[in-house]
Amino acid sequence: MRKTTKIVSLCSACLMTVSAFGLTACGPKDDPSTLEIFIGDFGYGTAWLDAVIEDFKEEAWVKEKYPNLNIPQPQKNSTRSYPSDQITSGNTTIDLFFAGGSMNYYYDKVGADGNRYYEELTELVNRTVEGESVTILQKMDKHFRDSYNVTVGGKKGYYAMPWAQGPWGIFYNKAVMIEKLGADYEMPTTTEGLLQLCEDLKAGENAKIPFVFCSTEDYQSFLVALWWTQYEGVENYKRYWLGVDENDFLNTEEFTPARQKGKLRALEAMEALIGKDSGNTHPYVNTLNFTEAQTELLLGNGVMQVNGDWLQTEMSAVASKEQLSQISMMATPVVSAIVEKLSFYDSDKEYNELTASEKAEYDAILKQIIAEVDSGATSSSVANVTATDFEIVKEARKIVNIIGGHDAVIPSYSNAKEIAKDFLAYMVQDKNLNTYIKVTNGCEMPYEYDVREKDVALYESLPEMHKTKMEILKDGIVKPSADAYVLKYRGMLQAYTTWTNISFCFTAPNATDYHSAKEIYEKDIEYYSKNNAHNWKQVLERVGY
Repeated sequence: MRKTTKIVSLCSACLMTVSAFGLTACGPKDDPSTLEIFIGDFGYGTAWLDAVIEDFKEEAWVKEKYPNLNIPQPQKNSTRSYPSDQITSGNTTIDLFFAGGSMNYYYDKVGADGNRYYEELTELVNRTVEGESVTILQKMDKHFRDSYNVTVGGKKGYYAMPWAQGPWGIFYNKAVMIEKLGADYEMPTTTEGLLQLCEDLKAGENAKIPFVFCSTEDYQSFLVALWWTQYEGVENYKRYWLGVDENDFLNTEEFTPARQKGKLRALEAMEALIGKDSGNTHPYVNTLNFTEAQTELLLGNGVMQVNGDWLQTEMSAVASKEQLSQISMMATPVVSAIVEKLSFYDSDKEYNELTASEKAEYDAILKQIIAEVDSGATSSSVANVTATDFEIVKEARKIVNIIGGHDAVIPSYSNAKEIAKDFLAYMVQDKNLNTYIKVTNGCEMPYEYDVREKDVALYESLPEMHKTKMEILKDGIVKPSADAYVLKYRGMLQAYTTWTNISFCFTAPNATDYHSAKEIYEKDIEYYSKNNAHNWKQVLERVGY
């Protein structure tokens, strides 16, 4: 799922005129019986949409309500900014966008006539799903339900519906892993264990390259964000994007969350894992493109890769079914430095100052707690581990990082927006969620539908990778999406300010381009504190403080 940065120029808002629907297109009005659709092509493919469209057109109620319905082949490209650029131009004839990027920033933007560009969908998501006993909102995954409820014009509402749900995580070539380490090798549950796995893969004859990736696509940062959240806990991680300290106080003179230690510990864990001197990365991480890196994983020229569950779908056109079937997913290891927060941590030293043997002692205890969590235990029997310790580790183990920004939106000036709304309501019916899983071979939308119970045959036919993913997500705790917070999408608050590509910072071949975890962390603090906290105050000013 490659990220692109190509920018499409905006049409001038002054070209917009008023119609019965608010804004109207610059050119001739398009046919209100024609539903034009765009879909961002970012790994999940577009075949699922084609299948749902064909079923939609054959529904008796659709034929009765829209006798002259025409749905052309959806337009598609992989330019992230295309939907927002088209919608805010005021002259697109596309009625429904399945975008690949969050558009929260644009929802309260208005055209020359004072109308907003995006249609509010609050009434839509409160519709009861046809043939079911729940509303769209009730059926929506609760984490998406919360993050999609945004404030526009001082009022909470919904302006988008999510259309994809996939976790970021560590995917690995199971065949190569077994070949090298045997079928009984236990997958790591801590970052120290992950480092040991890398050493085991490199050891002896038939050595394997632990990680292969494309450093220009900074997927490693998604794993850093997950470890950061594990260490801080979900509530404190939220405070970074709310700009408040642990007492929920917003200091307009200082961005206090910049000093969250979890961010530093997460960066340190990633640097140890892929740093240029680690010996854990493919020799061409800085020259491979994204597709090449995925191909290397499938070929076994690298055992692990940070990626998403679209990997198999995206590579299905160029890889054999057997190659794809060898890719599996591991539950993300817990950041070992979390022991600093636990009651049994009795060292006077910071975690990053511990010796290897001292880290190993603490990690042994942490692994025992994680094993209890994984077994379904509700408390710990490990000596000197408190109930609070157990809950901290339990939360950390269950946190998952879900992709964001796969938003379905409708321009407010669309001539076919009622058809578009009906289509979105139709899309979340069980049968269409099933179609999505079937066509994508295991990917899911963020709406309640358990394929394991409702279509056993389909579930059994899915690759192991997706079965593992579903197990991980079943009672997972979703890491808050930074894009849901106004300080991020309007205030432009950043996680990383100066060196924004973590993957390249840690793998850069030139000394001038290499930046350590500590450098990155301290530079970000400096960015928001220098010149009497000028940059922090700018963030607050952008959101109206």
